[in-house]
Amino acid sequence: MKTLGLVLVLVLALGVCGFAQTVNSTMNMQHNVSMLCVKNVPIDPNPEDLFDSSNYAPDYSMFVWNGGGYFEYDPGNPTVFGNILLGTGYVYNLPKGVNSDSDVIFTALPDGVPDASGNKTDMYFSFPKAGNYLIGCPFANNLNIDDGDQNGTNVLWTNGSVTLQWGDACDSGAPGGQWCNPVMQRWNGGGYTNLWNDGSSDSGLMYAGSAYWVTTYQPNLAMIICAKDPNGNPTEVSSVNP
Repeated sequence: MKTLGLVLVLVLALGVCGFAQTVNSTMNMQHNVSMLCVKNVPIDPNPEDLFDSSNYAPDYSMFVWNGGGYFEYDPGNPTVFGNILLGTGYVYNLPKGVNSDSDVIFTALPDGVPDASGNKTDMYFSFPKAGNYLIGCPFANNLNIDDGDQNGTNVLWTNGSVTLQWGDACDSGAPGGQWCNPVMQRWNGGGYTNLWNDGSSDSGLMYAGSAYWVTTYQPNLAMIICAKDPNGNPTEVSSVNP
């Protein structure tokens, strides 16, 4: 998903990286098909450069969802695909016959997108039309989508005038009708795993490095992944593989 908001996020992050510590970040590709994302903002987001540490390339193997179908990375016309962005979900196919996972290691900012003071900020996703979107977990660690209220407390939705918790945004009583689906889905290597907005499934976690399908039913919405819960506690928890 390429949106103006995510492009601005990348510009902001690279603007502060001059005084921010950098880390080596890892993107794991499963040996068949992966739905994945970067866990950190890459210092060099060019797909070819990002894959330098890997035995494989993004050529005709990496796909981004454009709202109506998949768009592959074509090395002959790379500008159409664009850069690898934090918050965007991707599909990657390792070559047939490869029976082991592979890692891509790249230099990145430590975690999330910092503000001018270096503090991590909430992440915004823009959904201009009703439909399906493939997003990426925007933080370097797994995050709780609920603080115990079983309402998707740490995932907010807004139409620009009203802001709702995820559970309330799925209600038919939301302004204009139901805004979004109560489930996000990630690929587990053999099928889809559901993440319900009440935190009752998949350990209630959005997993770092994983991409998720999100479905909206109204146009002009934004989803906000919170860096802190309503009590001021970080939403992130230790990064444990799903």
